Amino acid sequence: MSVEGTGEIVVVDTANDHRLAHIPTSGRPNQLAVTPDGRYVYVAINDRGVADVIDTKAGKVVKSLEIGQHPHNCYCPAGAKHVYVTSIEDRLVKEFDYGHDHKLVQTVKFDGNVRPLCVTKDEKRLFVALADLHGFAWADLTNGRQVERIARPLPPPEHRSKFAYIDTHGLDLTPDNRELWVTSFIGNGLMIYDVTGSQPQYVTTVDVGDGPNWLTFSPDGRFAYSANAGVNTVSVVDTAARKAVAEIKVGRTPKRLLEVRVPGE
Repeated sequence: MSVEGTGEIVVVDTANDHRLAHIPTSGRPNQLAVTPDGRYVYVAINDRGVADVIDTKAGKVVKSLEIGQHPHNCYCPAGAKHVYVTSIEDRLVKEFDYGHDHKLVQTVKFDGNVRPLCVTKDEKRLFVALADLHGFAWADLTNGRQVERIARPLPPPEHRSKFAYIDTHGLDLTPDNRELWVTSFIGNGLMIYDVTGSQPQYVTTVDVGDGPNWLTFSPDGRFAYSANAGVNTVSVVDTAARKAVAEIKVGRTPKRLLEVRVPGE
């Protein structure tokens, strides 16, 4: 896990929650991603314009990759050959080949400040949240170009989150890559798009708690979870029924979240 306050990555044994190591980073670390083989961890270093690459065997940073202004998010799909890192202000995503000395493969430019991202397992399509968009934008990774913005109407003022500071934030693909779910941070919902065709198609929006700031899925895809920063809860959504089935009280201002299944349990 990244710790911004101390400028380090903390390694935790999931079997017993014991801290195994503290790895210093070259600056203030934001989101990280682990390569499918577990060999490398990419960490966005927000205040230095780079992404640190940690060799998990050596337990240290072995390279810093130039990204742009305010790197913030890293992403690596299951089984992928590349890692993707965003620069917010430079409005771009950089793609790196971690198996070949972390070579830069391409840079994809967008027409807005890039927030969270996700990539299909076949690494052909890239989806991003943009700071000024109630929806998402997507790019064709076979040519490295943005295809389009896709927006949904804003909810009426009386139904908007009092907490949200941008319209959209988290987004992710279902484990089968058939749907893209996007948080309506301002509208207290999760917007669902069918991405099986040549262009994404809007399906519906699921109501959740105030200010859904991030989302993730269970590995089997049965449930989605949204971190509702405005009310300090996590909504549990039945993905087949398209409705929230539980709301769990958590600590203040929840954001990033994962469902972790420990081997042997």
